Amino acid sequence: MVVAKDHLQFDEVHRQIAKAAQHSGPTPEVKETAPGLLLPLMHVYKRCPEAIVAVFPPTHFILEESLFMRSVDCAFQIVESDGSRIVLLGTEPHEPDPGYRYIVPGETIEYVGFDRVEKLR
Repeated sequence: MVVAKDHLQFDEVHRQIAKAAQHSGPTPEVKETAPGLLLPLMHVYKRCPEAIVAVFPPTHFILEESLFMRSVDCAFQIVESDGSRIVLLGTEPHEPDPGYRYIVPGETIEYVGFDRVEKLR
């Protein structure tokens, strides 16, 4: 688990850290997502190259947690069935927001038991 030093002020962060199997320490400051992911992903890969990893940015609020976790379970099933896949979960925006990037879906991929799985364009 990688945590920004500023987030250590919250009790919930400490609770989650205590549950985490490994904690690589607080990051000195919040930067873009990719640099913050590189070190822990390298650490996981070195220990377990076949691991399936989920990344949850801390800036998102998920109201319907059970629906979200069902989607996460589906994403894991897709990756388990085809290890060459990377799954990106997204939602349709209600209005334009310049602070977010957008996912442009491509053709539908058939996966039995899934409502909607699409390639990215």
